[in-house]
Amino acid sequence: MYQRTKKQYSVHALSTYKSQFEEVYLFFFARMKRFAQQYVLREEDAENIVQDIFFELWEKQLEFSSFVNLNGFLFMILKNRCIDFLRKKTLEQQAAKEIQSEYIRTLKLKFESLEALDNKFLNEPDIDTIIQKALENLPEKCREIFVMTGMREAGILRFSSPVSKIQCPYRR
Repeated sequence: MYQRTKKQYSVHALSTYKSQFEEVYLFFFARMKRFAQQYVLREEDAENIVQDIFFELWEKQLEFSSFVNLNGFLFMILKNRCIDFLRKKTLEQQAAKEIQSEYIRTLKLKFESLEALDNKFLNEPDIDTIIQKALENLPEKCREIFVMTGMREAGILRFSSPVSKIQCPYRR
């Protein structure tokens, strides 16, 4: 009597599974792809989803003959994968929309700030001239306070009198 080794049994089981898998794949692939494409719209996405399902079936080496309703099982998996795919795509689209709207807001702010930019400012020779002109427009006491706090000098001077005694016509 001929006895098979363990290796021979596993090779035989694999070839049997391979032929079962091939039969199921050829019978269901096109139908599943058409079903998926009705929901995910792009043919490539539908094909990827179905291929992923068959890849997992191959990895798990499920015994197809043990299923009472193989058609129902495969299409239930397919339905769930399509739902997952659509959820993911919806979230991606919402995130992209938010990023786009933030970008548009930023562009509008930049545009408005450039429009509001005073042309006289661009014609001034340097920032020191701008500061000097702004200081000249301040009332005398305010200008003194500004100068004493270090705008003109490198360091901050100490006041000889408390700040509350200094009067400035502009109050906040």
